[in-house]
Amino acid sequence: EILETEFRATGLVNSNGVKQRLEYASEYRLCAFCGIGNPNSFRRTLAALGAPVSEQTFKAFPDHHHYTDAELDKLAEWAAAEHAEILIVTRKDLVKIQRSKLNRIPIWAVEIELTFRESSQPLESLIDKTVALMKQTDTPKIQSE
Repeated sequence: EILETEFRATGLVNSNGVKQRLEYASEYRLCAFCGIGNPNSFRRTLAALGAPVSEQTFKAFPDHHHYTDAELDKLAEWAAAEHAEILIVTRKDLVKIQRSKLNRIPIWAVEIELTFRESSQPLESLIDKTVALMKQTDTPKIQSE
């Protein structure tokens, strides 16, 4: 059986756990940065939210980047120079930053949720079929590709 899934943005959250609707990102001038393996994917997510970022208003760091205080200070200066009203990061980055603002600019992370596409057979049905099949045999059989 094949289940199709997708990652879907569901909201924004800050380091204090305060949540905001997705549309919030498109209502303010923003800058964004991230330290993930595929920064262009993050940019596409922002564009899909109606909050595109240009080369000037987006910064990418290496995957698993740990931000120093000096780097965060430079990011705050950069965002202020770009007249950003909010900063958007990934949830992975927010955990490392652990701040709700850089200087006076609020930081928000995009919350992402794994969802099953409507075209996929419901997961519960698949589990039920698997359990029924396992009950028919004495020992579970595992297939590997």
